[in-house]
Amino acid sequence: MKHYFKLLLVVVVYIFCLKPAQSKQLQSQMLGEVPLIEAELSIDGIVDDAVWQQALTIELDTETSPSINTRAKQKTTAYVFENGTDLYIAFRAFDVNPKEIRAFHSERDKIWNSDVVGVKLDPLNSGRIAYQYFVTPLGIQADSVLDDSSDNEDTGWDSIWYSKAKIHDNGYDVEIKIPLDSLRISSQEGLKSWGIELVRLWPRDVLHQFSSQSKSKNQQCDVCQFKKVVGFKAHQSNSNVTLIPSVTLKRTDILNDELTGQWQKGELEERGSLDFRWGINQNTFFNATINPDFSQVEADALQLDVNSLSVLSLDEKRPFFMDGTEYFKHWSRFIYTRIFSEPKVGMKITSTQNQHNVGAMLLEDKNTDFLVPYSRGSYLVTQPNVKSQNTMFRYKYDLEQKSHLGITYTDREADQYSNRLVGVDGKIWFGNSDSIKFQAFRSEAKYPLHLVEEFNDLVDDESPRLLKEEMADSAYSFAYTHADKDWIYDFTYHQFGTDFRADSGFISVSNWQRAILGAKRFWYSDSSWWNTFSILGRVYETNEIEGSNIDEVSDLFFQIEGLWESSIGLEFRDKLENFNGQSFSRDSKEIWLELQPFSNASLEFLINKADAIYYTLTLPGESQTIISQLDVQVSNRVDANLEWINQELDLSSGAFYQVNLTNLKTTFRFDDKQQLRLTLQYRDIDFIQQPSSSYETLGSQLLYSYQVNPFTLVYLGYSDFAETSSIDFELTKNAKTLFVKFSYAWQY
Repeated sequence: MKHYFKLLLVVVVYIFCLKPAQSKQLQSQMLGEVPLIEAELSIDGIVDDAVWQQALTIELDTETSPSINTRAKQKTTAYVFENGTDLYIAFRAFDVNPKEIRAFHSERDKIWNSDVVGVKLDPLNSGRIAYQYFVTPLGIQADSVLDDSSDNEDTGWDSIWYSKAKIHDNGYDVEIKIPLDSLRISSQEGLKSWGIELVRLWPRDVLHQFSSQSKSKNQQCDVCQFKKVVGFKAHQSNSNVTLIPSVTLKRTDILNDELTGQWQKGELEERGSLDFRWGINQNTFFNATINPDFSQVEADALQLDVNSLSVLSLDEKRPFFMDGTEYFKHWSRFIYTRIFSEPKVGMKITSTQNQHNVGAMLLEDKNTDFLVPYSRGSYLVTQPNVKSQNTMFRYKYDLEQKSHLGITYTDREADQYSNRLVGVDGKIWFGNSDSIKFQAFRSEAKYPLHLVEEFNDLVDDESPRLLKEEMADSAYSFAYTHADKDWIYDFTYHQFGTDFRADSGFISVSNWQRAILGAKRFWYSDSSWWNTFSILGRVYETNEIEGSNIDEVSDLFFQIEGLWESSIGLEFRDKLENFNGQSFSRDSKEIWLELQPFSNASLEFLINKADAIYYTLTLPGESQTIISQLDVQVSNRVDANLEWINQELDLSSGAFYQVNLTNLKTTFRFDDKQQLRLTLQYRDIDFIQQPSSSYETLGSQLLYSYQVNPFTLVYLGYSDFAETSSIDFELTKNAKTLFVKFSYAWQY
């Protein structure tokens, strides 16, 4: 460790000599009672119906970011009432210069280039989980689940609700209708208390956030600070059944002969499926799926995986897994649903009763895939047509002051194969700013002898055998964190045993232990060009449990945020890595930039220069990685996203390889329901030194979609794939696919 380590030690000593800043928890103030009005309102985006005069009126008069708890720069008034079946919310968002309102046609859930108003609801009044609903001045929706207990915001969650908006001479109006049966509501009798926050995002030179309440940065939670409303005593939960049948038709043609250009016509694949969702009561939901269509409508973006020791993780996008996903989330990813590649049938139940939260899932998968981790990375094992039975269970008990304790159990069974995991975890808060987090898990696994032999023969690794017929081991983690307005400092320790295997999850290391110590300091300003500046120092050391030191690292980060919604950062890393019996310097410098200089354009840029290791040959080198992304709203209806990734590796003998990845996505929107999207994904890998080689791929997709809501939709698409030909080494198209998907949601 060099001078960065010494600097961090000074910072840590200084911090622990400080008396922690004392702050009183913001008292949850009552906003009022949501009136019950027996009215069926037609949502048109114009707040002129007489019923709004009887609603609870709430002013969004506080700016919470970037200024902290100052008077909002624009007037925004919200109105709230319910009729026993639906919750109605309206916003009147005034603007002194309506011509600057940002209102772009965009995809659902990707609305953040526009002005936005929204509501965050905690209908269980738990202070932990909020359902978030946001709308643009064109009525386009976004929704998500915010889970303070796991520090996670799940933007993949979708719900059926209704909104309309209208821009006028003084700003814009928004009307929202949320079916009460779509929410998980407290089962208490009579008058119910909910947490609520109403927000407005006003993007101009910087992104301003206005709220119905003040926020304390000395409290490391969001939902726990919500103010309260009461009401909903007349609501009676109905059966709340949703049926979603879908049909997918697909045909893929394959290039049969490169010389003649002869194509083999594929067979038409037909697949019907049915998803079922039943609200047993207001806070218990049952999901089932039969022969689900888990095909990906959109391809996952290309990621940099050359000279990498680990498998890349992918985001979950499939509806069955996304509903109630917050019930299965905790610190480590012991449940990673993308590992289940093609389930045949699935069932799930999620429930909250007082402080008790339960999630249980049963799946029969046509395949059995899992990760095999080791001390420096992981491998993916795929077993197509090896049927597996999968069980996942999680129980979480909510304690006082945002704390919780949890139990997780997973089980996978297939022919001559099994993997079981069980353990406990928790997060305990001490006041508003200090918490400890822990987990302790045990796994047992059995693998078929033929798979063990095949895998260990393929993997050229000097560490202990990564697969054995029988394996059992433990994993432990602990973290202490203090976080207030000015300081964050923490200590974290992880240990994953040599034979620990979590095959239902995404645990990419074993025989691995790491200790981390870090501290971060914030400064704030009301300047017109910057609002937040921070410095982060961090040291960590990683070792094998059975073996040697892996690495020693010290980091120093600087970051400033300000004008044009910008964020500029610098990182200096001092790293010593031991690999294959040798020690290598891995020092690096990195700079990144994010900004939106124009209302219709944003830019992200990162460049990293580092000492490197070419792991295949165990050789030292130098690398340069550039990642850039440009988002442009070409017009009100056309947008484009371009991402370019470049990595170069030089060895002592000269340039060794260069990788270029390009992801391009452009969309034309006919209206708020219809759009046409073109996606191009290009990969070029050049190994420059002898024997030199080059490999290129190009994938394209044209997709038309008509989407009434997240589950009632039509997709029509064409995609093809080209790669370097073995004959003339030019890009040659070798696969093309046509597909159609119909899906419809019936609610009862």
